[in-house]
Amino acid sequence: MRILGKRTSTPGRADSRDGTTRVSASQLSAATGMDAHTASGCAAVARQPIFDSELAVVGYELLYRTAGADFAVIECAVSATAAVMVTAALDIGITKLVGSAPAFINFPRELLSEELPSPADPRQIVVEVLEDVEPDGQLLKVLATLRQRGYRVALDDFDPTSSKEALLDCADFVKVDVLACAPARLASLVAYLRRWRLQLIAEKIESEQQLIRCRELGFDAFQGYYLRRPETFCARRAPGNWIATLRLLSRLQDPEVSVEDLEANIACDVGLCYRLLRCVNSSYFGLGKSIESIGRAIVVLGLDELRAMCVAILLAGIDDRPEYLAKQAMIRASMCERLCVAAELSERQSYFMAGLLSVSDVLLGVSLEELLESMPLVASVREALLHGTGPMGEALACTIAYENTAWDRVHFRGLPSTVIATAYADGVQWTETLWTRVAASQS
Repeated sequence: MRILGKRTSTPGRADSRDGTTRVSASQLSAATGMDAHTASGCAAVARQPIFDSELAVVGYELLYRTAGADFAVIECAVSATAAVMVTAALDIGITKLVGSAPAFINFPRELLSEELPSPADPRQIVVEVLEDVEPDGQLLKVLATLRQRGYRVALDDFDPTSSKEALLDCADFVKVDVLACAPARLASLVAYLRRWRLQLIAEKIESEQQLIRCRELGFDAFQGYYLRRPETFCARRAPGNWIATLRLLSRLQDPEVSVEDLEANIACDVGLCYRLLRCVNSSYFGLGKSIESIGRAIVVLGLDELRAMCVAILLAGIDDRPEYLAKQAMIRASMCERLCVAAELSERQSYFMAGLLSVSDVLLGVSLEELLESMPLVASVREALLHGTGPMGEALACTIAYENTAWDRVHFRGLPSTVIATAYADGVQWTETLWTRVAASQS
């Protein structure tokens, strides 16, 4: 019987081409090229497979990790869950971690709401309700709503009491800690749980004898160190800016907010721009064509999903990036767009995108080739960034030449030098004005 979903092969060992590396704690520094101090720029998450009775992988539990450690030190459960969601869905990519299998993620009571902040497809997320969560009317309503939205619910380390029995009506899975149950009690617990149409997962299996016993008792799936220990994955984390993200989150609360206003706020943060494009490019949205602008990405994503992503990023506490590089990206974006308008060309938003992403390799510490693999950009933007070709590539080259005072290379489509100089000056002014306005929003 297939219980968690179709069988899935274990996603293969990633290599440097996708920016994701599977490592042990002792290998982390070497694999990422960072020492213990700079490893904070690495996004890390662990996964532990869940097997069916034939030992085929049918799901994964995603676990919180910090870079450089193969165990979790959790000071705040809310932040840990948010970090897992951001890392899995945005920094690494849910497909690279679990393929098409369901991802089980622990959720503390504070995050269990009808508007669950999740940047991933609800149909692939199993919400694990922790064992210390006490049910009440509000929680039962929340779980019912989440299931209607496509999430599935698992009860973690379930130990039945009269009060917790109500949770069983809202669950799809129950995970039982076999180490915490005496053999006789384990058998009676399985018989008790079979009164509900649930899938039973035996976790913390640490020996062949335990696996055989749980199979005999009729468990549907199995998890534990005997079968597979958690594996840590890491990827270079795109830098984020708290000021810009807070500003964006604030604007999202305004029912009259326009796409143009949101686009201006997102343009202040290259790291957030990258995450937005990664989210839009996920299998959840199933895009059939490339994204041409940040504005279009906002429309495709929708305000609710955008708000959820911002909440997750804020809770995960992603570090700021250098102010100079951020401003440089904004100036390039603005100048490229202004050159496009001055030359009476089309696709000004794509020119803006090319300029904005032109310093992403420096900001994120990865090559443009790696970066663009996961971004659904139109061919003209990709060619401009990777090869400097086409009118867009020419505009970008002109912008970089002006930036470096290489006057002999400052030319674009026959525009007068005064027009090019004005495009740069206006870009600087636009950047400083917007930067000041966003910075002021934190006061």
